[in-house]
Amino acid sequence: SEEIARISANYSFPFLYPESSFRWLLYIKRLKANLFYDLGYGENILKIQNGAINPFTGRFSSTGIEIYMDLHLFRIIFPLQAGFRYSYLITEKSHDVELLFSVNTSIF
Repeated sequence: SEEIARISANYSFPFLYPESSFRWLLYIKRLKANLFYDLGYGENILKIQNGAINPFTGRFSSTGIEIYMDLHLFRIIFPLQAGFRYSYLITEKSHDVELLFSVNTSIF
């Protein structure tokens, strides 16, 4: 887009500390959630619809939740984070679900 303005709000919090182990296979440390809302306004945003590029000027917004699990798999020392993100694009009236996965290899 030629010009865009955006504001967003996030609220992250842990909601469960199961500290559960399933033999040597899996150790679940913590469950966390992140609630979010994004609002933006753009001018001349190029959107692809039905194979055609259409310019769009106006407001767009989305909201959703992310659920994460901090865990250790197969007794590997590096912590893993796995979860999913559900988002609702309010202006498009569409839903989206994504799987999330990260590895923290920081030793310090």
